[in-house]
Amino acid sequence: TRSVSAFLLNRSSDLSLLEPPETLLPDNEAAQAALDSGTDPAAVAACHAELGDLNLYVRTVLHQLPVEQRPTAAGNLTALLGERGRAFVVELAPGAADVFASWPSAHRSKLDDLHQAGLVPARLEDGELERLLTAAGLEIVQSAEFLGHSTETGSDGAVLEVPMRRVLVRPAS
Repeated sequence: TRSVSAFLLNRSSDLSLLEPPETLLPDNEAAQAALDSGTDPAAVAACHAELGDLNLYVRTVLHQLPVEQRPTAAGNLTALLGERGRAFVVELAPGAADVFASWPSAHRSKLDDLHQAGLVPARLEDGELERLLTAAGLEIVQSAEFLGHSTETGSDGAVLEVPMRRVLVRPAS
């Protein structure tokens, strides 16, 4: 099983805002790949055929997709894991929308950049992440909610903390 750095995005996302893996992992050989996880099962199958079973870190992808594309994206994740891969999936928790809405508008510049890139914090309903992943043939190994610390700070210097969910999955037996 190989670990690969890849960006799993929806088609409208702007890659120019993301740090290339070579910057994030300077001591490792890293390749950058963009894969439309929501609507291109053929590209996912080709990726799996080339690279084999993968271990993936998937951060805040599913909530950006239209509701009707989320099951396909979860199925594509299952295909990339193959028989032995694992995925660590991090998504915004349902309470994140309220946190973003209550953040003072004078301090939303970084959030505005995300919106302009087509990255929209949509709402995943409570339990939806786990339901999507299990319906796609994945077994939940571990799941928990936590506060993600952003780089946004308020006028008082407080860091924006966003409710998030983390789930470790593997192919169901």
